[in-house]
Amino acid sequence: MEACAKLTQEFFRENTLRLLIICLPKLNLEAQKDAAQVVANLQRQQVHSRLIASDYLETNLDLIDHLISGYEDPSIALHYGGMLRECIRHQSVARYVLESDYMKKFFDYMQLPNFDVAVDATATFKELLTRHKSTVAEFLSKNYDWFFAEFNSQLLESTNYITKRQAVKLLGDILLDRSNSAVMIHYVSSKDNLMILMNLLRESSKNIQIDAFRVFKLFAANVSKPSDIVTILVANRSKLLRFLSSFKIDKDDEQFEADKAQVAKEIVELELKYCHFGKRSKSSRIDLLLLQTNLFVGALNDNQMVLCFPSTPKKFMMTLGCFMAGASMFALGLHLSYVNIAPQQARIKARNDFVRERLRKKHGKSTCMREDYCQEQIAMH
Repeated sequence: MEACAKLTQEFFRENTLRLLIICLPKLNLEAQKDAAQVVANLQRQQVHSRLIASDYLETNLDLIDHLISGYEDPSIALHYGGMLRECIRHQSVARYVLESDYMKKFFDYMQLPNFDVAVDATATFKELLTRHKSTVAEFLSKNYDWFFAEFNSQLLESTNYITKRQAVKLLGDILLDRSNSAVMIHYVSSKDNLMILMNLLRESSKNIQIDAFRVFKLFAANVSKPSDIVTILVANRSKLLRFLSSFKIDKDDEQFEADKAQVAKEIVELELKYCHFGKRSKSSRIDLLLLQTNLFVGALNDNQMVLCFPSTPKKFMMTLGCFMAGASMFALGLHLSYVNIAPQQARIKARNDFVRERLRKKHGKSTCMREDYCQEQIAMH
């Protein structure tokens, strides 16, 4: 350990780290890999319980500029990208990059035509926005407007599948982090953001749909929804509920199903809360009945049905009462149907008896006993 610490100190004392970074393009491929590994390892080496690489880079930030610009050269981009992510492990370095104009350049790097370089740039971008939580929260609060304007237009609305998928996943990671709660509230209060996420729910890719749902549920769960958000959700209520009912994932996930049920409940409650009852549809009144009893019914395949009853005795009795009322209405419907049919059946029987009596008088008892003959004569009448 002591020898390793001394070697680490020599690397920084003699500026060997700088030489490895600056001269990397002049090395052959295998040497480049070795140099990149050395630089990465140096970021983790402690001397007297201190990461001296952090102190060194704070006074040599031009090396970070050099590493970032490496994305413009595909021959060294992957090596420089790996080094850069190791350097970002130091909070001071990450803060420097976040506060620089390089953050705007990353939106271009992530859409480079070279697939490997674009993916590597995305990995670095994600590292910058997820590793040092307090620094990231501060950056997003200060730069909210331009950052999310670029994020939405260049990444979430990109025509490139990989770009869009990685972006929506990263957005979920950012907004679901408790450190970014203020940013999350800001984001889910925008109708433009809501419309983007609703469009992502319509993507043909199940992976994009799942990641988009992680963010969309935040809009539904927001207890202080602006009026324009409410208007959009209520206007699209039927489509959203229909989507949620058919939205499945390959594996059983109780949390996912619970989230879907909660989002559906939030959407239904919005209409019940903000729309005039007299103008509601029949389905809305049924939704109200189910919500009042806290009973949720979900139709499954093969004509099966799931009934999820509430756990508290009071709500269970309310639910039971609802079912009893429904059963009574059903029985009443059957009774009314019988009452309407009974007089007609009585008239038919009376007519048949009258025909039989006439046949008996005309042909005698023996002829009338032939049932087929009687039925034929009844049909003629």
